[in-house]
Amino acid sequence: MQRWIPGLLVLALAAPGVRADDKPTTKEEKPAESDGFKQLKKEADEAQAEFSKTLRAAKTPEDHAEAMKKDPRPKLAEKFIAFAEKNPKDVSAYDALFQALRLSAGKFTKDGTWGKAIAAFQRDHIKSEKMGGLVRQLANLPDDATQELIATVAAKSPHRKAQARAYQALGQGRKTLAQMVKQAKKDEKVGEQIEKAFGKDFAKKVKDLDEDKLTKEGEDFEKIVKDKYSDIFPDLSVGKKAPELVSQDLSGKKAKLSDLKGKVVVLDIWATWCPPCRAMIPHENDMVKKFKDKPFALVSISADEKKDTVTKFIAENPMPWTHWWNGATGGLIDDWDIDHYPTIFVLDAKGVIRYKEIREKKLEEAVETLLKEMEDKKEPSKDKKDSSK
Repeated sequence: MQRWIPGLLVLALAAPGVRADDKPTTKEEKPAESDGFKQLKKEADEAQAEFSKTLRAAKTPEDHAEAMKKDPRPKLAEKFIAFAEKNPKDVSAYDALFQALRLSAGKFTKDGTWGKAIAAFQRDHIKSEKMGGLVRQLANLPDDATQELIATVAAKSPHRKAQARAYQALGQGRKTLAQMVKQAKKDEKVGEQIEKAFGKDFAKKVKDLDEDKLTKEGEDFEKIVKDKYSDIFPDLSVGKKAPELVSQDLSGKKAKLSDLKGKVVVLDIWATWCPPCRAMIPHENDMVKKFKDKPFALVSISADEKKDTVTKFIAENPMPWTHWWNGATGGLIDDWDIDHYPTIFVLDAKGVIRYKEIREKKLEEAVETLLKEMEDKKEPSKDKKDSSK
């Protein structure tokens, strides 16, 4: 049985927040928050922590079912929505609605807290620069209200990058819906999941949708992105030169990818909360030792929300190589369209992307190949040596 539908919310809203700017910062900054929002956030954090304790204490399915009756998230979501609707111009109104989405607990129905929050975004925040980050996170949610919000951003946002993100999200949303239609036709239990997550009306609609038409619409939106917004999304395919990347090291000092020219570079975009990322650390340690005297650099770029999180992690888990910090959103994450962790790029000495998405032995072999290329270019050929005698 497919269980990916409710999990879309977990993936979509995994990031703790959305920053307004799309540029890497040179110091760790905390966005302004109003006092009312701070108090509400504190209440929500405390209530969820207590609820988590109750769930962990549940020993039987019956205990768990009883604990779920005390789930505070729906009421908390309503409070965040009420705050945002009462104070639409408050500096934290947008973030309050984002919290409401996260607290909707996998229920995407139009008449629930999800639909209310989406409607408030549509009414009060459509021209915010932050909407580019939001639609990117909502791309895989195919419900009508969410897709309508994304389409409105594409049509009405005054920010070109937000428009580009919206068209990209529309393409992804159509393809996700096509997959949903395909699965629902194969397995009636998927239809039950759809109804539970999106409501009866949406579940009925899915049965009548055309998978091929949705896939074609997704491709059409992708073409719009490619034709009109190619400057927004760099070409990161193998064989293309990696664009300049500006970040910061863990001391807050500016760091640039171009400073590493002349070396074989592995860019490992990761986060401490990512199990596959952590699983790579032992091999990365071995690889760094193996190539310590070579023109090689391993650069791990953290997508953790706070810089302190990664510095503390490294203090407890030695990772003796170059570390940069990006944060959960903005900067590299947006500019390079990073949507999973770890994301791996292997660059040659000229900064050209030569390999992507490889790990362990294959990653090590790729580095060896590129280092050998450098050595071969340095050594004069045998014929040249002979002719010089």
